[in-house]
Amino acid sequence: MFAALDVLPAIGIAYVLRGGIFSAWALFLAAMGQTSPAHLRTRAFAIVEILGGSAMSFGPVIASQLYGADPRWPFIVSSLATFAMAGVLVTSHRRSARAPRLEAVETAPGPVESL
Repeated sequence: MFAALDVLPAIGIAYVLRGGIFSAWALFLAAMGQTSPAHLRTRAFAIVEILGGSAMSFGPVIASQLYGADPRWPFIVSSLATFAMAGVLVTSHRRSARAPRLEAVETAPGPVESL
């Protein structure tokens, strides 16, 4: 138990960062709910929750296997995956910027006039 005292600050930082993902996750879901079309919203939430849950479940298992092979591998693989996802996001953003925009429809009722 006391052999881990030298890495205790790193463990503390990891817990703080893991807590930060939950704050960002809630903001991400709120933004997705506002930007998703109503007919695709349930599918979008299902896909995001399945992928997020799978990442939180299988991520530590995969990272431990990589760490067992070489302690540098989890960081190398996560860095490569980050750059790959950044490329996917830039590509999808460019495609969505070129796509024709639909007109926004006002769905909220207007002010009620008193009698």
